[in-house]
Amino acid sequence: MSIINFVRLIRKHIVLLIVAPLFLGTMVLLLTRNPNYKFASETTLFTGIATGSSVEMDKSFNYFITNTAFDNLINIVKSRNTQEEAVVRLLSQHLLLDQPDPQYISAKNYEKLRQITPAYIYNYVVKDVPADYQDTRKTEADQDTLDQSNHNGTGLSTIQPEIPDYINQGAYEKTVENLTRLLRSSDTNFVYKLLNFPNDHYSLKDISTVKVLRINSSDMIQLKYETDDPGICQQTLALLTNACIRNYKIVKENRSDAVIKYFEDQLAQASNKLRIAEDKLLQFNKENNIINYYEQSKAVAVVKEDLDVEYNNKRIKLAGIEAAIRRLEEKLNIQDQIQLKSSKLVELRKQLGNLKFRITTAETFQSAQSEDFKDLANLKDEAKQLEEQLKESISDLYRYSNTTDGLPVSTILNEWITNVIEAENIGAGIKVLGERIKEFQKQYAIYAPAGANIKRIEREISVSEQEFLEILHGLNLAKLKLQDNELAANIKVVDPPYYPLSPIPTKRKILVILAAMVGFILVLN
Repeated sequence: MSIINFVRLIRKHIVLLIVAPLFLGTMVLLLTRNPNYKFASETTLFTGIATGSSVEMDKSFNYFITNTAFDNLINIVKSRNTQEEAVVRLLSQHLLLDQPDPQYISAKNYEKLRQITPAYIYNYVVKDVPADYQDTRKTEADQDTLDQSNHNGTGLSTIQPEIPDYINQGAYEKTVENLTRLLRSSDTNFVYKLLNFPNDHYSLKDISTVKVLRINSSDMIQLKYETDDPGICQQTLALLTNACIRNYKIVKENRSDAVIKYFEDQLAQASNKLRIAEDKLLQFNKENNIINYYEQSKAVAVVKEDLDVEYNNKRIKLAGIEAAIRRLEEKLNIQDQIQLKSSKLVELRKQLGNLKFRITTAETFQSAQSEDFKDLANLKDEAKQLEEQLKESISDLYRYSNTTDGLPVSTILNEWITNVIEAENIGAGIKVLGERIKEFQKQYAIYAPAGANIKRIEREISVSEQEFLEILHGLNLAKLKLQDNELAANIKVVDPPYYPLSPIPTKRKILVILAAMVGFILVLN
């Protein structure tokens, strides 16, 4: 077809070409005169997962762990529990309103909610509670969220309050509690149906349209929501954000709480085990009169060694003196020998020996309770008298002035008497040392097995102490991890959800233009 013929054809059907596009455009315009306008709001959260502060100084960045942490946070936002909490709080908020408030819900949607809400639901709505109710129910996560909803001096924006100022906070929390309990009670109640059947604003299907995404490779995530009510749009995002922060904090901290509880239980057991071992050592030392086993055993060994040396030296000296006495007695004549062995002399020597033993024993032990120690001076005087009597008796017995060898008898007798007295002294000392050595043998009998027992008990204490310190170290690491998780769970709101003043632009103009173009093309064809 030539251009001239095409122009003639258009001129011939010019009216139809104009009327058809106008008609279709007008029809689309009329059909879309009441468009379903939607409002959109968004909020930005700072997570600090990748670059946030940490108490672990040697903590390094891990790409996969960071991505997993962001996925966990996003999945918590999208989780059924978080969405249910947000919807129940939104419903409680609207049921507590006495009249429509554009900041929270439009008049149209408020009336619609009133129409579909059964009368028995208002039995679960609490208008007022005691002033201390809010404090008794406030958890740590709720407190953190409340602190975040007030300006904390960090320079970050705040979340919009969940309820108006004229509504009691305790009544709001009690209403949320009641409706949550009703939701969990069965699958036939109004709240359960409202959440699980399709409807605007209060269904899980509707709130699941909230878009959650990480902003590039930053520490921030963005939540965006669209609905036909600007107040509900803003409040849904605020409630969902609050619920997300609470649940994320609970999840992060609960992972470390179980570990800390385990270490605390193990630490209590290790501490009890260590205390039992230490008490066992204390009781053993009491029963055996031990203050410091190693020092005491060393002192006992040294003293016993000295006693053994002194005992042997005295025995050697006594043997030498007895030999000297025998030689002196051999130098005396037969008659003198007979006189020396008379009964009187023997009795005097026996008495003198006993006295010397008692005197030596009293001087060695020096016990205030010993009768010999109290009467030591008298014993010495008596021994001295016996010595004098022995000298006199011997002098009387010997009539000869010289021995068979021509030596003066008095000289030999004096020497003999001196050796006899010294022999008695040494003999008494040997007896005392023998008693002391027997006592140390008894002490040795106690200390020998005590060493093995103390070693075993000390080894048990050492193992228990090492176990206690290792568990304590693990507990400190777990607490450090808990603090790190608390820092990681401290999500901040950078941009709170705003109240949308204008709806999202519709495609009405584009549809009108497309309808006109389609009409023109159809007629032209």
